[in-house]
Amino acid sequence: MTHKEVGRLLREIRHSAGVSQEDVAFFAGVQQPHISRIEYGINAATLPILVGYAKATRNHKKILELIEREIGGKTHECSHKKFAGVGA
Repeated sequence: MTHKEVGRLLREIRHSAGVSQEDVAFFAGVQQPHISRIEYGINAATLPILVGYAKATRNHKKILELIEREIGGKTHECSHKKFAGVGA
């Protein structure tokens, strides 16, 4: 997937949850313009950013699916641990 495709999916997940970019930025520990650049495909979404999306949207399953797609379906054990309890 390209940065643009990942950004589009993240934006769709965020919109579906009714969450603002500011909310995601807060949980990811970055400024809102950085989230905007990710959603437009300018910047890559890092694991801390994806965790921020999972926390803000309370939808860790969709974010984990995105990670699994990005790494070819071979999610590492550490990724599952990182998402443990998110959205619970």
